[in-house]
Amino acid sequence: DVEPAAPDTEASEASPSQVETNPAMAAGTPLSGIPGAAPGTAAMPPLPEEPGAAPPVDTSLKVLAPSDPNITYWGRVDLSDPAVTTYAAPGVTVTVRFRGEAISVLIGDEFRYGNERGFHDVLVDGQLQSPIALQSGTDRYAIASGLGPGEHSVSLVKRTQAQLGKALFRGFEINGEVLPPAPAPSLAIEFIGDSITAGEGVEGANGS
Repeated sequence: DVEPAAPDTEASEASPSQVETNPAMAAGTPLSGIPGAAPGTAAMPPLPEEPGAAPPVDTSLKVLAPSDPNITYWGRVDLSDPAVTTYAAPGVTVTVRFRGEAISVLIGDEFRYGNERGFHDVLVDGQLQSPIALQSGTDRYAIASGLGPGEHSVSLVKRTQAQLGKALFRGFEINGEVLPPAPAPSLAIEFIGDSITAGEGVEGANGS
């Protein structure tokens, strides 16, 4: 008679020292939310967050009043009314920094003489955009949307001369998180002149 061969225990068994144990699995953490999982089945621990990963940005709408300390003004402005900042001189600049996806400006114009209106240059992350030509009956202008992740800076620069009337700045609407102002530069230049210094007629037709 031939006796049956004994099982190869070396191939089918491993000593405790040969098995790496996941502490979370050894603790028998319940595996919930998976259909058919046997009671007491251990769950894999959650994956750790990637080192240095930025937290998600809150893109809910924020309304910044013109008196908000995170708004920076350059030039001669009237801040006596916390609900509206007025200014007339060309070159006055309003800047805000944020982390988010969209921004609009709340601004009006004096419309002096009935049909004269102000223009503002727009810079988004230092890049010149199409100017804003203020319209009667409109006080909200979309500046940028669909912005990528990271920090953004938006500046408005008044183009038109003081004699054409005042701008009425009422704040920003931002889908994102407002950031504090950047450090102010150590030097600034002030230009004092006339309509030529202000660029009068630079976009007019030749001979006009």
